[in-house]
Amino acid sequence: RVRSLGERYHFTTLPEMIGKRMGRGVQILAGIVTVVGISGFIADNFVGMGTIFKVYLGMDLWLGILIAAAVTATYTVLGGQLAAIKTDLIQWTMAVFGIIFIVLPLTVSRAGGFESILSVIPTGKLSFESLTFYSIAGGLTSMIFGVQFQNHLIQRQFAARNRRVLYFSTILSNLTFFLWAAICTIIGFAGAVIFPSLPSAQSLLPVIINEIVPYGLNGFVIASLLSIMMSSVDSFLIGVSSSLSNDIIKALHPSFKEEQMLKLTKISALLITLLSILIALLYPDILGLILAFFSTIASGLGVPVIATLFWKRATPYGIGAGIIAGSLIALYLRLTGSIFDPSLLGVPISFLATAVVSLLTKPQSNSVIDS
Repeated sequence: RVRSLGERYHFTTLPEMIGKRMGRGVQILAGIVTVVGISGFIADNFVGMGTIFKVYLGMDLWLGILIAAAVTATYTVLGGQLAAIKTDLIQWTMAVFGIIFIVLPLTVSRAGGFESILSVIPTGKLSFESLTFYSIAGGLTSMIFGVQFQNHLIQRQFAARNRRVLYFSTILSNLTFFLWAAICTIIGFAGAVIFPSLPSAQSLLPVIINEIVPYGLNGFVIASLLSIMMSSVDSFLIGVSSSLSNDIIKALHPSFKEEQMLKLTKISALLITLLSILIALLYPDILGLILAFFSTIASGLGVPVIATLFWKRATPYGIGAGIIAGSLIALYLRLTGSIFDPSLLGVPISFLATAVVSLLTKPQSNSVIDS
């Protein structure tokens, strides 16, 4: 649906798609949520790379974060989308060989094999009994609404050669999510057996590589681990910088020309890098960052995007209300450490705000919807 509309109306970002129907004001709101949300993902990966530098090179975490940001921002700004796609392919290949064919078998072997892992790990960790319906519903809501509406994924759709390539790559990429989830789970269980007193789970992979992977291979595996995170950062950075330049700055100043927009996008990438560095330094918690900003995207953009695409009765005021209500609720609940799941509360509130305000405001004319 998005690819078809993009080809017809020539938009390049998700907020711009919303703005084509709902106006510049709503486009700016969606752009702000995108910038805030995706900057958290970038910060998350900066913390991950900084942790690797800390474990292996003994440097302070803040210095590792700065080095990670400098490297990824440089090649992304200089190369753009095409460079990011090509480097992603190389980095993903390195990650497959390093993590699947080196780290996984060595870690399972050191832990004594699968039978030993299953006998040592507490039974409660090997079943879903410890998970409540509430926690499962919250996780699924975050993933379903949070994954679909990330700006860089929309842009990758437009980079696909044709529809067939797009369909095939969508199916393949979703299957790899299950593959990596299984691998991370197995490595995590094996690591819990080998290093039961490890103070922080986010240091597990670097410690495994340092303690288990033989000298000579560990350098390649470290590069593989860095590759996973770098391939995320460049995609996120391109997606969010284009949103900052196109959906916020250009929406406020439509007179910018194409050459100016190219420069503006590069400047935006640097600004986003600085914002992500600040977030990473102030909140160096990998899992916390993932949860906080996944829920922001899910709650702020999920329902408004779907309504824009499929509900003719949606209005600019309704979509704007849904974006503001959902994203603010999610951010507030996550940053205050509330017991309520941000997405499980934010998405329904966004739905109510979108529906109620749309029904209370003047509907758009058919000429606007159809154009």
